[in-house]
Amino acid sequence: MGLVVVRVLLGFLETLIGPTVFQDGSYLFRLTPPRYLKRLGSKDLHQAGDTAVAPMPGVVDKVWVAPGDSVQAGDPLMVLIAMKMEHIIRAPRAGIVAKVLFSSKDNVGKNSTVVTFQPELDSEMQ
Repeated sequence: MGLVVVRVLLGFLETLIGPTVFQDGSYLFRLTPPRYLKRLGSKDLHQAGDTAVAPMPGVVDKVWVAPGDSVQAGDPLMVLIAMKMEHIIRAPRAGIVAKVLFSSKDNVGKNSTVVTFQPELDSEMQ
């Protein structure tokens, strides 16, 4: 009886979260990602190319870089305070900071470019 209840529950879960695969007596659930995640894609709009962009309006709290600084991809550039929370804006790629367009206590609009980077040089051009 207990096995029947488990199979019924697994069948119910299968209809909610995707197919169940039985392997060697163990259960593996394959979860389907929500549709809204598929629409976002793999590229982050707010971190593209030679700029770092504010994802939402807010106030700059701290700036950790200056023009001429060398950064790695993912390094923190500045802290933006929005909706009473801190949001760290990170470098989209490794490079050298060309301009920091906002300073501490400045108001930033949504999708505003906050930091620009020097263009990457192709290895063929060197």
